[in-house]
Amino acid sequence: SLLKRPVEALEMSEQGRGRAFLDLMAAREAEAALATRGGNAALPDGNALAKPMAATEMSGVAGRLHSTVVAYSVLEKETLIWIVKPGSIRQVRVPVKKERVIALVAATTAPLRDSPKAGTPTRGEDLASLPLRGLGLLALSRDDKAAWRELHKLLVEPIAADLPARGGRLTIVPHGPLFQLSFAALRSESGQYLIEDYDLHFAPAISALEY
Repeated sequence: SLLKRPVEALEMSEQGRGRAFLDLMAAREAEAALATRGGNAALPDGNALAKPMAATEMSGVAGRLHSTVVAYSVLEKETLIWIVKPGSIRQVRVPVKKERVIALVAATTAPLRDSPKAGTPTRGEDLASLPLRGLGLLALSRDDKAAWRELHKLLVEPIAADLPARGGRLTIVPHGPLFQLSFAALRSESGQYLIEDYDLHFAPAISALEY
């Protein structure tokens, strides 16, 4: 199956990522080129604008950005992770269902709720209450922290051996429910946040980095 051919699977995944976004970016670039030439030539039709990158081009982008590109694809029964570096592409398959990923991501946004008013009893597991502009107070519980840790375990730890040294750059390409996740706040078992370990960079698709 295609899942057993990771490079081809990544290329197919790229074809479905942010197609409209890529078309807009390509159209803007084409319009700018026409303006500099001063001509009135017609732009190519939309289907010809967006050209998802081949695997070799993706590796080239990683080299140009001096980054390790990590692209995710959340499927019904598993999550695929591609690690793209100059000259290499590797795929890791994590056996976590889409519904579980959705639930965990939802748990990371659960703290955005009003805390109990002063003098009202709170749950014993509440750890902190922080003021938010226009959102009342943020209550952070042990359960909320557990979601951040589990997502780190599922999304980061399986590829730890492929990641750069601390302080290096990661270009993250989310998918599906992961667009709602703050990767910077993912926490390791030691309590370290991902943003403390890496320079994080995001893109809707690897092909978008061409623009």
